[in-house]
Amino acid sequence: TVKNAKIIAGELNIGVFEAAVSSKDDVPRAFDRLLGRCQAIWAPVDSTVYGVESSRYIILLTLRKKIPFMVFSEGYVKAGALIAAVSDYREQGVLAAEQAIKIFEGTPVGQIPLLGPVHPKIYINSKVAESIEADIPEDVVKTADKVY
Repeated sequence: TVKNAKIIAGELNIGVFEAAVSSKDDVPRAFDRLLGRCQAIWAPVDSTVYGVESSRYIILLTLRKKIPFMVFSEGYVKAGALIAAVSDYREQGVLAAEQAIKIFEGTPVGQIPLLGPVHPKIYINSKVAESIEADIPEDVVKTADKVY
Protein backbone atom coordinates (compact mmCIF):
# COMPACT_ATOMS: atom_id res chain seq x y z
CA THR A 1 0.00 0.00 0.00
CA VAL A 2 1.02 3.62 -0.38
CA LYS A 3 0.82 3.98 3.41
CA ASN A 4 3.33 1.15 3.91
CA ALA A 5 5.55 2.50 1.13
CA LYS A 6 5.69 5.88 2.86
CA ILE A 7 6.71 4.26 6.15
CA ILE A 8 9.49 2.22 4.55
CA ALA A 9 10.63 5.14 2.38
CA GLY A 10 10.80 7.36 5.46
CA GLU A 11 13.04 4.81 7.19
CA LEU A 12 15.33 4.94 4.13
CA ASN A 13 15.21 8.76 3.97
CA ILE A 14 13.38 8.69 0.63
CA GLY A 15 10.63 11.21 -0.13
CA VAL A 16 7.30 10.00 -1.47
CA PHE A 17 5.04 12.26 -3.51
CA GLU A 18 1.48 11.27 -4.33
CA ALA A 19 -0.59 12.24 -7.33
CA ALA A 20 -4.19 11.32 -6.66
CA VAL A 21 -6.48 10.74 -9.62
CA SER A 22 -10.20 10.08 -9.79
CA SER A 23 -10.28 8.85 -13.39
CA LYS A 24 -8.00 7.77 -16.22
CA ASP A 25 -8.44 11.24 -17.72
CA ASP A 26 -6.58 12.74 -14.73
CA VAL A 27 -3.44 10.65 -15.34
CA PRO A 28 -1.55 12.97 -17.73
CA ARG A 29 -1.90 16.00 -15.43
CA ALA A 30 -1.00 13.97 -12.36
CA PHE A 31 2.13 12.54 -13.95
CA ASP A 32 3.15 15.92 -15.34
CA ARG A 33 3.02 17.29 -11.76
CA LEU A 34 5.23 14.44 -10.52
CA LEU A 35 7.90 14.67 -13.20
CA GLY A 36 9.68 17.74 -11.88
CA ARG A 37 9.78 16.33 -8.35
CA CYS A 38 10.63 12.64 -8.77
CA GLN A 39 13.68 10.59 -9.63
CA ALA A 40 11.56 7.45 -10.07
CA ILE A 41 7.88 6.53 -10.26
CA TRP A 42 6.28 3.60 -8.48
CA ALA A 43 2.80 2.59 -9.54
CA PRO A 44 0.76 0.48 -7.13
CA VAL A 45 -2.21 -1.51 -8.41
CA ASP A 46 -5.06 0.90 -9.14
CA SER A 47 -7.83 0.16 -11.64
CA THR A 48 -8.71 3.87 -11.71
CA VAL A 49 -5.35 4.71 -13.27
CA TYR A 50 -4.57 1.92 -15.68
CA GLY A 51 -6.21 1.70 -19.05
CA VAL A 52 -4.62 1.28 -22.46
CA GLU A 53 -4.21 5.00 -23.15
CA SER A 54 -3.09 6.04 -19.67
CA SER A 55 -0.59 3.17 -19.48
CA ARG A 56 0.84 4.03 -22.89
CA TYR A 57 1.14 7.68 -21.81
CA ILE A 58 2.98 6.80 -18.59
CA ILE A 59 5.39 4.37 -20.25
CA LEU A 60 6.25 6.71 -23.13
CA LEU A 61 6.68 9.66 -20.81
CA THR A 62 8.95 7.82 -18.37
CA LEU A 63 11.05 6.47 -21.25
CA ARG A 64 11.42 9.92 -22.85
CA LYS A 65 12.31 11.55 -19.54
CA LYS A 66 14.58 8.62 -18.52
CA ILE A 67 12.71 8.09 -15.27
CA PRO A 68 12.60 4.57 -13.79
CA PHE A 69 9.04 3.27 -13.74
CA MET A 70 8.40 0.52 -11.18
CA VAL A 71 5.18 -1.45 -11.53
CA PHE A 72 3.09 -4.39 -10.31
CA SER A 73 2.88 -6.54 -13.42
CA GLU A 74 5.15 -8.49 -15.73
CA GLY A 75 3.08 -7.22 -18.66
CA TYR A 76 4.02 -3.62 -17.91
CA VAL A 77 7.71 -4.59 -17.84
CA LYS A 78 7.32 -6.21 -21.25
CA ALA A 79 5.61 -3.00 -22.44
CA GLY A 80 8.38 -0.66 -21.25
CA ALA A 81 8.44 -0.28 -17.47
CA LEU A 82 11.81 -0.87 -15.81
CA ILE A 83 10.99 -3.35 -13.07
CA ALA A 84 8.09 -5.11 -11.37
CA ALA A 85 7.64 -6.82 -8.04
CA VAL A 86 4.69 -9.19 -8.46
CA SER A 87 2.88 -11.30 -5.89
CA ASP A 88 3.51 -15.02 -6.19
CA TYR A 89 -0.08 -16.24 -6.22
CA ARG A 90 0.87 -19.73 -5.10
CA GLU A 91 2.67 -18.28 -2.08
CA GLN A 92 -0.31 -16.02 -1.33
CA GLY A 93 -2.62 -19.06 -1.45
CA VAL A 94 -0.43 -20.95 1.02
CA LEU A 95 -0.37 -17.95 3.38
CA ALA A 96 -4.16 -17.58 3.13
CA ALA A 97 -4.63 -21.28 3.89
CA GLU A 98 -2.37 -20.99 6.95
CA GLN A 99 -4.45 -18.07 8.20
CA ALA A 100 -7.70 -19.98 7.58
CA ILE A 101 -6.37 -22.88 9.65
CA LYS A 102 -5.64 -20.48 12.53
CA ILE A 103 -9.24 -19.22 12.35
CA PHE A 104 -10.64 -22.76 12.33
CA GLU A 105 -8.45 -23.57 15.35
CA GLY A 106 -10.06 -20.69 17.25
CA THR A 107 -7.67 -17.77 16.88
CA PRO A 108 -9.74 -14.57 16.78
CA VAL A 109 -9.59 -12.96 13.34
CA GLY A 110 -8.44 -9.65 14.85
CA GLN A 111 -5.31 -11.37 16.19
CA ILE A 112 -4.22 -12.65 12.78
CA PRO A 113 -2.00 -10.13 10.97
CA LEU A 114 -2.55 -9.09 7.38
CA LEU A 115 0.13 -10.61 5.18
CA GLY A 116 1.61 -9.32 1.96
CA PRO A 117 4.00 -10.96 -0.47
CA VAL A 118 6.99 -12.54 1.24
CA HIS A 119 8.91 -13.50 -1.90
CA PRO A 120 7.60 -11.41 -4.80
CA LYS A 121 8.56 -12.34 -8.34
CA ILE A 122 10.92 -9.78 -9.88
CA TYR A 123 10.84 -8.88 -13.58
CA ILE A 124 13.36 -6.50 -15.18
CA ASN A 125 13.49 -4.90 -18.62
CA SER A 126 17.23 -4.67 -19.36
CA LYS A 127 16.62 -2.75 -22.62
CA VAL A 128 14.76 -0.07 -20.69
CA ALA A 129 17.51 0.01 -18.05
CA GLU A 130 20.08 0.64 -20.78
CA SER A 131 17.87 3.22 -22.54
CA ILE A 132 17.24 5.29 -19.41
CA GLU A 133 20.77 4.72 -18.10
CA ALA A 134 19.60 3.00 -14.91
CA ASP A 135 22.11 0.85 -13.07
CA ILE A 136 20.44 -2.19 -11.58
CA PRO A 137 22.67 -3.96 -9.03
CA GLU A 138 23.97 -7.28 -10.32
CA ASP A 139 22.61 -9.17 -7.29
CA VAL A 140 19.10 -7.91 -8.15
CA VAL A 141 19.50 -8.98 -11.77
CA LYS A 142 20.75 -12.42 -10.71
CA THR A 143 17.78 -13.00 -8.41
CA ALA A 144 15.17 -11.73 -10.89
CA ASP A 145 12.64 -14.29 -12.06
CA LYS A 146 12.93 -12.98 -15.62
CA VAL A 147 15.06 -10.38 -17.39
CA TYR A 148 13.84 -9.08 -20.73
